[in-house]
Amino acid sequence: MEEITSPANPSPVRYVMFIDLSYAVSVMRKKVGGRRKRGELEVVLLQEIQLLDNPFVRRPLPLFPDYAPSGQSSSRMRGFFLNPNTCPFLTLLLSFDCQKNHAAASSIAIRSHLHPNLENLRIPLKEIRLATGNFSDENWIVRHGRVYKGQLSGRTVAFKRYDPDKKEEEEAEFRNELQMMSSLRHEKSIIQLIGYCDEEGEMIIVSDYAVNRTLDDHLVNESYRRCLTWAKRLKICIGAARLLKNIQASHGEDKILVHRKFNSGNIWLDDNMEPLISDLGLSIVLDRNKGQVYGIPVGDVFYRDPIYRESGIVNSEIDVYCLGLLLFEMLCGMTAWDGRFVVNKTQDLINMVRRYSYDDDGVVKLIDPLIKYQIDIPSFLILKEIAYKCISLNLKDRPSLNRIIKRLEEALHVHEQGDASTIATRSQLSRQDKKLEDFRIPLEEIRKATRDFSEKIGEGGFGVVYKGQSSKSWQNWTVAIKRLNPKGHQGNNEFQNELNMMFKLHHQNIINFIGYCDEDNELIIVNEYASNGSLEDYLTDNNKRRSLTWVERLRICIGAARGLDYLHWGLGENNRVIHRDVKSGNILLDDNLEAKICDFGLSKSGSTNKPQSKLYTKAAGTRFYMDPLYQESGMLQKESDVYSLGVVLFEMLTGILAYYEMAIEEGDEPQFLINLVRRYFDDGLDMLVDRSIKDEMDRRSFHTFKYVAYACISLNSKDRPTIDTIIDRLEEALEFQMLRENPCPVGEQLEPEATAKVTGDGSDRERIRAL
Repeated sequence: MEEITSPANPSPVRYVMFIDLSYAVSVMRKKVGGRRKRGELEVVLLQEIQLLDNPFVRRPLPLFPDYAPSGQSSSRMRGFFLNPNTCPFLTLLLSFDCQKNHAAASSIAIRSHLHPNLENLRIPLKEIRLATGNFSDENWIVRHGRVYKGQLSGRTVAFKRYDPDKKEEEEAEFRNELQMMSSLRHEKSIIQLIGYCDEEGEMIIVSDYAVNRTLDDHLVNESYRRCLTWAKRLKICIGAARLLKNIQASHGEDKILVHRKFNSGNIWLDDNMEPLISDLGLSIVLDRNKGQVYGIPVGDVFYRDPIYRESGIVNSEIDVYCLGLLLFEMLCGMTAWDGRFVVNKTQDLINMVRRYSYDDDGVVKLIDPLIKYQIDIPSFLILKEIAYKCISLNLKDRPSLNRIIKRLEEALHVHEQGDASTIATRSQLSRQDKKLEDFRIPLEEIRKATRDFSEKIGEGGFGVVYKGQSSKSWQNWTVAIKRLNPKGHQGNNEFQNELNMMFKLHHQNIINFIGYCDEDNELIIVNEYASNGSLEDYLTDNNKRRSLTWVERLRICIGAARGLDYLHWGLGENNRVIHRDVKSGNILLDDNLEAKICDFGLSKSGSTNKPQSKLYTKAAGTRFYMDPLYQESGMLQKESDVYSLGVVLFEMLTGILAYYEMAIEEGDEPQFLINLVRRYFDDGLDMLVDRSIKDEMDRRSFHTFKYVAYACISLNSKDRPTIDTIIDRLEEALEFQMLRENPCPVGEQLEPEATAKVTGDGSDRERIRAL
């Protein structure tokens, strides 16, 4: 650590390091080997900087061009700038041109000093101790922070006390917050600065007190939450979006302020329930016209943008992600760090909303019961749509703050019209209020829809499937009409079983039941039409198979798993459904390649409240997808569906259907897919990967996927993962792949361990979890 004097400011400035990146990389090449890529070397360099144990720290190059080493052009000075007085973390500035940005560089260095005007705001520690009752618990007002209330000069104020035992760690954040609050004193959207104290090792910021406390206080306390009507919640969301827009624009057109700790715990509510933002210690002002800024991810782990966590990119989308989580908090009546018991395990908010991202009914289950009879369907759908866009893993999909504000205002306007049905009353329009007989379709209608069964689109042992167009009385749907062969595999019992099953099933990833016909010895089931046919069709057609990207395959797998999750757990304690014939031929794809499970003729239902109960039946299903344990013993469990799903997962990975025989190495006997997987899993599974996706796959995504797929086909049913675990792993694999397609600039494919070190987030989530 050195003190230097700049030409623009003769007073000493605490300064740590500024290095020539090209020089650093060239030295690192010699140190770690010339074959390493530039990105990999930057990762190594950043890790060493974190440890403060490398040659560059011991010989820092100066910040200003006047101090450029002899023989070295200051215009080439590009590199790392580390200043603990202005940021509590390492900031990596790429493409920083000192010669062109002399003034900007000076201002960055000088910013570490408190503005002289702040001296007038200093408050003696003695007065603060007196005002807070020596920081008594009685005056402690924030659940997850050291904030106290007290009387100062006849007014109630808030005292934010940084931890005296962590002065070295938190001093930079304290001074940065002071600077930010001072520079934003004209902004009505922030908690206003009154004064500060930095005596005797204490670091305290004194600010206005918001009488209604923080937003997370209202979410956690049911009595407070009852007062938050749906209209009030929408207004608070609009206010939060507006204040975020205001502070982002607070430093002029060429600058943008990124808060980086935007959450319900840092949003205070005044006496009119208007939101105010606080806690600016981690905020950073970026130049809109400069390159990207990178740094160790900071902020609350439950609100941290996954892309920021992985890449270290600091941009305004970080705050948009946090705002999206805030919208879900208001909808669900819980904080992001809170958890609920869902499908046999506790899940936090982001996991739950991602789990139900394709399932409107699932999101409805998350709605705060206190507002379910207030919230109307149109405003709910608007908020849900914009909230999901805010937390998208694709930065390009995240909306602007102007767009968010506009949509939220539309939601409030729709709600205030008061002419729409509520979420709670929507069930009155649902299938649950009808009888199966209400779905009977006259044979004459079906003949018209199919032009007398002329357009055949599928055939099997059960019979034939036709495409048709229903009449106005049946909502003009394009439909698939399954006409059973009386002499086929599916008889009257299976027909009735499938009817009863499909009538009660309603989920995004289950084919939608439209009606049936049992006239004139005909047995017909009418479902929605899936325009892209079955997954088996896609894998059989080489052109279609090659067109399926890895991301699309992962999404299809996630959809199929969600459909199974609904069958196993979504119908209540006494209605677990075991499909018994999960295979690629029974997974249909709609216009958007959304997976839809179909064909419930062999399905069995039973109780979910007896997880150890066993059902013995004659083995049924498709041989190549059938659980060997079930095939040999007749013992049917939900784990049998898990096995079959595992086979489908490997079909997606390899592009090989389960019933195809092939040899991988010359001279080998041809084998079926699962036999090949068992043979090559430990050494050589990459030889089985479909060539059309091999080059695009993220390595971490591949490993996460293969381990969960292999666990599914374990010969010991107890070792097979639960469906919700499968969904978690598949979503993790998708997240890795999406992050690859929005790559981390400091290295194309970081090792999981390296990623943990660079992001400082290794403890938040295991990168590859053993099953």
